[in-house]
Amino acid sequence: MDFVQVRFADGRVFRCFNLVDDFTHECLLILTAKSIRSKNLVEALNLLKISPGWGVGYLKKSFATMGLSL
Repeated sequence: MDFVQVRFADGRVFRCFNLVDDFTHECLLILTAKSIRSKNLVEALNLLKISPGWGVGYLKKSFATMGLSL
């Protein structure tokens, strides 16, 4: 679990929350926004809890369409 924040030269902020499985090294969740609110983070984690594997499969398909592997 990791939060990343980048501030651009014009002062805008971009935040990213990454959740990675330590055992399989699979990215389970990437949440990006200008501002990550706790409500949005809880909703994303609950979605992952309700449908395990959905995030991983979706990300793999998305990356595969770009010619990348996850």
